Amino acid sequence: MLSLVVEPSAPFVPEGGRTQLTITREGNLDLPVSVKYRTIDGTAKASERDYTPIITETVYFRPGEREISFYVFVLDDFMPETDETFFVELYDPTPEGKGKSTKALMKIFSFTLGLREIRPFPPLHIKMRGAG
Repeated sequence: MLSLVVEPSAPFVPEGGRTQLTITREGNLDLPVSVKYRTIDGTAKASERDYTPIITETVYFRPGEREISFYVFVLDDFMPETDETFFVELYDPTPEGKGKSTKALMKIFSFTLGLREIRPFPPLHIKMRGAG
């Protein structure tokens, strides 16, 4: 089984930063499993250099493998603006999950007037029901 659960539910990512997302596999670990992931624009636009897009990537779990991590990068465009959002989507898990998908909301915390805030951003655990 893969399921998509993000903790916290709407994580903030600092401009110019990155966040680690971990896809966690649960259930029977005896078989190989794969799942695709990508980013989708919200109010944040990859074409406006708000974040680095992930067009389509696939992760492959070998038998016995439980977690795979990847990073999402947010660009600092040095423009005063409000907080923006985009999505990370997991979709088409195999076996037995063709057509299933789920999304996690990501918020970009915008720094204005030259202010910078440094705070921890815990790793997110993404789980998706429907395969394995």
